[in-house]
Amino acid sequence: MEDDAKNFLSLEKKGNKIYCAARKIWLVRTPEEEVRQHFILWLSQELGYPISLMQAEKKVNQRVAHRFDLFIQAKQKIILCEFKAPKIIIDQSVLNQIIRYQPQVNADYFLLSNGVETLIFFVDKKLRKIKALENLPNYHQL
Repeated sequence: MEDDAKNFLSLEKKGNKIYCAARKIWLVRTPEEEVRQHFILWLSQELGYPISLMQAEKKVNQRVAHRFDLFIQAKQKIILCEFKAPKIIIDQSVLNQIIRYQPQVNADYFLLSNGVETLIFFVDKKLRKIKALENLPNYHQL
């Protein structure tokens, strides 16, 4: 049990900086960045996704300046995450933002969160529809 406690990550903050476990760097501590870092830890510790499979602020492609907030490729599945500051409402415009990336990514799941509200969707590629889910599957369920 002690070994598990030693491996348990926590959100590291120093003044106006926050540590990104996915990028292994210190970043400016913004409300959106705090939400992202909480989710990186939640995905890792609660759902078992290896941090090594997570890419934060990944470019959509070389020609487009947009970046994914968090991109996870695990067991032939892609999870695309979009994070906002807690004061930003998760609405259709946020969903549209992540859907815009779908042609380049071909994601299987979308996760949208402002730290207060979280929406999770399964992408049904055959029907070309998205379906709201209560929970994201854990790593071992993929």
